[in-house]
Amino acid sequence: MRLLAGLLITALAATATATAYAAPPYNAPRNWLGQPDFDGTWSMNSMTRLERPRNIPNLVLTPEQLKTPPAQILPSDSVGTYESDPTDSFQAGWAKLGDEYRSSWIIEPADGRIPFSEAGIRLGAPRGSGSRDNPEARSNYERCLTTPLSGPPMINSAYNNNMQFVQTRDAIAINQEANHEVRIIRLNTNTHGPNRQWFGDSIGHWEGATLVVETTGFTPSQNERRASTTRLVMSPNAKVTERFTRISPTQIKYEFTVDDPDAFTQVWKGELPLTVTTEPTFEYACHEGNYGLTNILAGARYEEAQRTGK
Repeated sequence: MRLLAGLLITALAATATATAYAAPPYNAPRNWLGQPDFDGTWSMNSMTRLERPRNIPNLVLTPEQLKTPPAQILPSDSVGTYESDPTDSFQAGWAKLGDEYRSSWIIEPADGRIPFSEAGIRLGAPRGSGSRDNPEARSNYERCLTTPLSGPPMINSAYNNNMQFVQTRDAIAINQEANHEVRIIRLNTNTHGPNRQWFGDSIGHWEGATLVVETTGFTPSQNERRASTTRLVMSPNAKVTERFTRISPTQIKYEFTVDDPDAFTQVWKGELPLTVTTEPTFEYACHEGNYGLTNILAGARYEEAQRTGK
């Protein structure tokens, strides 16, 4: 009996100590408007990609998996980024959200893969199968119109993963380094506009310390969003809900839910960290240096002339 009582007292004491020393929830700093302060430059750079590698069944990487070089796990064109940090062994390559290293952004479905329907697969079929007949047959990314990073949902890529947040009373602007795109989230309304836009129509509101953003009204011209080896397509009728929450002085937890019955078999979800950076966002002179598209079309016209004699 004395032994049982002693064990009970010890257990209660341990519980009380753990409770007493439990870290309080992070209290995000506020800006002059009283909003949680997101102003500044953030990065989603990491080796972790939207979809989970097929040879990793678990979302949270184990210590043993963290000892394996990413090059032995990820597809070859996903390894290495212009901004990746080579320090801290191989762990630096994987995204760290809180205390967990993640193998994918997708958390639902459990396999970490995009749940395409048959209609979604058809929607994602390459337009013109790589046709060189005209610029419209090429991808938006190749034509310097949009990038997959801007979203929503926002997706990391091999480079240009920085973004700048600028807050005002009525709107929040996210200036994406890739293709210098600026996405506007309106805070002064709960009604979507009538027009379809490149990044959809985004309206937001605050739920405590979390910015909640709902986006609809996507244009059919932006159904494809390719990021490294991941190809994401959505229909114009998709709805994306995002949640931004500062969880530490150096991280924003970014969560998203994609609801699109025209392309997927279920609603699916993801989350990733946005990490503070002192690096600036750089100029992205895409059109100025886009000789690749000109040469592709010029080469096709040359081949036509050789075949037809004209």
